[in-house]
Parts: sequence; C-alpha cells; structure tokens
Amino acid sequence: MRAVCLPAQIVRTIKSTLKGVRFIRDNKPETLAIMRDYLHVSAEGAAKVHDFAMRSLNVDGSVAKTTLDSEIRLAKEQLKLTEEIAEDKMMDWRFLKEAQAAK
Repeated sequence: MRAVCLPAQIVRTIKSTLKGVRFIRDNKPETLAIMRDYLHVSAEGAAKVHDFAMRSLNVDGSVAKTTLDSEIRLAKEQLKLTEEIAEDKMMDWRFLKEAQAAK
C-alpha cells in the first residue's frame, strides 16, 4: 500500500524543516556539539559542515538562483540534455509559499 501525502502534511513538513534551519543558524554552539556527538567528527570538522550548510540553507526555504542554475546545469550534463529547461518545469514552490504565509 502506498502512503499518500496530503498538501497540509507537506506544508507542516516544510514549516518544521524551516524551524530546524533557524535553530541551526541561531544556536551555533549547541548545533556544533550535536554534530560532533552525532556525526563523530572533530570540532573543526563540525564547524566546516556548519559553515557549508549555512551557505546552502536559507531560513525562508528558498534556493539561491545561482545554486538552482548550477543544479540544473549539472543535471543536464549528467543526462546529456541540450534543450533549455524552464525553472517552473522543475520546481513547484506553492507549498513553500503556503508554509511561509502560515508563520
């Protein structure tokens, strides 16, 4: 039996994820301690992972245009596609917009 994910569940999941991203951003010392313990990495390694994550995670859930363009380019290379692909053909932001509006 296949589970069905309802739009309201998707919105709640996005809201929870954004809450987690805000925690990571706003509580760096605690986040680094959790990362060290859970990932079994050094303090320096945890700091590097945190810094990288903060460059790629946006607290509003959006994806930087340059990041999205890079991902599209890489996917096209891997799939050997030559045609242009419009962002709206790949991304559906309606649930994110609903989660942002429900703050």
